[in-house]
Amino acid sequence: MTNILITVLGSSPAILTETLYALIEKKRFPTQLHILTTSHGVEAFEKLKVQQHIESLCDDYNMPKTLLGNIHFYVAKHSDGTLLSDIRDEQDQVIMADEITSVVRTLTADKNNIIDASIAGGRKSMSFYMGYIFSMFAREQDTLSHVLVDPQYENTNFLYPTISSQHVTLLYGDNKGEVKVVDGKPLDAMDAKNRVLLAEIPFIRLNQSLQDADDTFVAGGALSYSECIKAYNLSITPENIRLTVNPKALMVTVNEWEIELPPEHMALYTVMIEDTISGEFSLFRSDYEESRFEIEARWIRSLAKLCDFNVQGVPIDDFETIVEQVEVKFGSNNRVSPNTAITVTSSGLTYSMFDRLVREIKEKIATKTVGTVCALCQPCVVSVAKSDYKADLVTARKITKSKANKRAAAYGVRLNPSQVTLL
Repeated sequence: MTNILITVLGSSPAILTETLYALIEKKRFPTQLHILTTSHGVEAFEKLKVQQHIESLCDDYNMPKTLLGNIHFYVAKHSDGTLLSDIRDEQDQVIMADEITSVVRTLTADKNNIIDASIAGGRKSMSFYMGYIFSMFAREQDTLSHVLVDPQYENTNFLYPTISSQHVTLLYGDNKGEVKVVDGKPLDAMDAKNRVLLAEIPFIRLNQSLQDADDTFVAGGALSYSECIKAYNLSITPENIRLTVNPKALMVTVNEWEIELPPEHMALYTVMIEDTISGEFSLFRSDYEESRFEIEARWIRSLAKLCDFNVQGVPIDDFETIVEQVEVKFGSNNRVSPNTAITVTSSGLTYSMFDRLVREIKEKIATKTVGTVCALCQPCVVSVAKSDYKADLVTARKITKSKANKRAAAYGVRLNPSQVTLL
């Protein structure tokens, strides 16, 4: 596993060496350092020769110097490409929040690393965003912290507790550059070994609660900070979910997020939505073989409606024509896949193909939804018993698996029908 330190940085780079020292004490010294800052922060890092001080820290405490070749800076940019020099207004905050979101999302996507995130540096808004955004993506192995240093070392050139005597000088005021004296004695960096503390901050790992929902929207997507917040807020207020299905546009809309489904998937999802709204179900999982021809017929008729084809007689007899008409209407990029067309023509809508379509619909829904929203809008096997239907709840139906009665469980969505619109 790779140990990584990610931190925000302002004009006081000492927090880097202080945090690195504290991580030595915790036996979590990193091999990579990722710094989110402004152009002013980079200038301060270089002016104060912080990399040289990090090397000295490694020498003092016999730490591997792998870190020195793995220091990465991330400086947010304005829309015109100029670097963010400071955070002066609300727009600057938005730019920085989006940069932190992008970097944290990328680093936490690698399961082979352990991340220590520090909120010790930068402006207060940067620290807030680091902590809040980290909670959206952090895994079980990741930690959030703040480095605490004895106040007597503040406003001095102190960087970390040295192993040999090194007097500490003042950085500001009339006595700038002079050795700081405390209780009649020169303040010494060597005496600070017990005065630098890494305070770990407990936090809620939102990402952990979303893993079961196959979250690829926030964790795996490219959303801005504000978009991530909207997605999470909707997940914790499911009564505000509005699912709109427009078959002829091949479009599923969950509030403001649009999800395009290929024709073969839209046809099946539409059938499930029809059943969810009506409360009359026909896609029985446990009884698939017995009801296969009925399921196949409904799917083909639904596919035909997409291209305004009027099915006459047995639907499977018109399947090849329907496939052609779908391509005419939606183009070659939205045709029925050759694999589906060949299989259905030769063997009908087999269970393995039905299962694949359901799985792929779930994956499509997961690209634009998160948490509860994802779970309520994805197709799943629900109880069809009227006693299990809760008309006054957002989660109107429960997931079930019935062995005794093969027709007690069918495919639909769990979302309350009052929140679903089929165009």
